[in-house]
Amino acid sequence: MTKKYSIIVCTRNRSEILEICLNELYQYYPDKQSDFEILVIDNGSVDNTRSVIDHFNQIKYYFEGTVGLSAARNRGIKEANSEWIIFLDDDCKIDSKFYIEIRKIADLQIYEAFTGIFKPWYRQRKPDWIPDSFGRKKIFATEIQDLGRDYVSGGIMGFKKNLFNQTGLFPLHLGMKDSKIGYGEETYIIEKLKNLKVRIGINPNLIIYHLVRSEKLTLQWHLRSQFAHHRDSYIIKGGKGYVYLVAYPIILLIPNLFLRGIKFSTDPLYKWQNFVFEMLEPFYASAGAIKGKLSQNDHFS
Repeated sequence: MTKKYSIIVCTRNRSEILEICLNELYQYYPDKQSDFEILVIDNGSVDNTRSVIDHFNQIKYYFEGTVGLSAARNRGIKEANSEWIIFLDDDCKIDSKFYIEIRKIADLQIYEAFTGIFKPWYRQRKPDWIPDSFGRKKIFATEIQDLGRDYVSGGIMGFKKNLFNQTGLFPLHLGMKDSKIGYGEETYIIEKLKNLKVRIGINPNLIIYHLVRSEKLTLQWHLRSQFAHHRDSYIIKGGKGYVYLVAYPIILLIPNLFLRGIKFSTDPLYKWQNFVFEMLEPFYASAGAIKGKLSQNDHFS
């Protein structure tokens, strides 16, 4: 039976977290005759993901052997039997009004794609050097509105399925791929939709709680993330030339050292990790941008 909404949860070797996510989806699931279906795309897991799925009635399970979030999402698009496709990360908890708020923005019939907002949840104490704003989307709107120049949260985003006939599927060279940090696959799709003048909405009451995993609490991860963000941004959009990218972090080095040094010596809330990150971030960002610029033509020529 065709449903109106397909919730697609892509997962890989995170059965414990997946079970939390599915429990939440079932806790607030409207009823057996709901216009929602739930699909889990198992992206090559070798843990007990399949046995976790077996505990839940009505969930549709698909195994996708090509590793990568984009490949898993594309499989979900193929298998979904609905008008709307909603992608939800496997390490999310949902708000009690999750299903209601999806219906609310879709029923307006003025948007063909939409997103919500995310807030963090932790399974361990957050280190003091990581700001409270990390893992949290700031938005000042109190009601549904156009996305405008804002960005879509990959953890919760919805599309009319037929849009992918115009944009194509998620590019396989972008996005997370096993332990590789990757971004940009949803940005690639959103940029195409904006060029097609598709109206995209944001619902500030469509809320998810996104797990800040332990590896994201390390300085190394934050630096790698900056590299990946700038690499993938340059692959999609391009940007400044090589001379600028090489010179930029070097020019900033002395002023940064002076300003950050003063802050480190006077602000007790400014930890050594903050100092190291802010000193190295321009170099990681520039290196990522150079990598993206070098490989841009390989992907989109």
